[in-house]
Amino acid sequence: MQPDQVTRLIQEDGRRPVRRTLSGLVCALVLACLAAAPAAQALGGARSMNNMGCKIDKLVTTHGYDLRGIVWSATGGSGSYRLFVKKEGPNGRSSTMQEGLFALDGSEEKLLGTISMNSIGGDTITATLVITSDRGDICTAEL
Repeated sequence: MQPDQVTRLIQEDGRRPVRRTLSGLVCALVLACLAAAPAAQALGGARSMNNMGCKIDKLVTTHGYDLRGIVWSATGGSGSYRLFVKKEGPNGRSSTMQEGLFALDGSEEKLLGTISMNSIGGDTITATLVITSDRGDICTAEL
């Protein structure tokens, strides 16, 4: 279906065209990944899968927070990650995502990425980390 056909279908349905944003699509992708993920076992606020675990650390800074995605393993492994952060408050909303690959050698903990968010009173910040190992295991952590 071509983009002009989609617009026509929306208009024929009597609805106004809805502007899609990249952050909305990213949010939908993260939520879809979480819905498809198998249940993870809680470890003091962090999550683990077979031999890997993941967590999000929230560090206070002078202007807000640094949110750090962390993965660890007892036996090593590799895979990919997505760290998604969303902020909503009196001054509007914003979202950002980092993604990449990682490799762990033996018993190791690794910082995957850091997202810095400015924050003022009334802001709500949420974060989701999704780890997918090369073996297909999925680990999620939320803040």
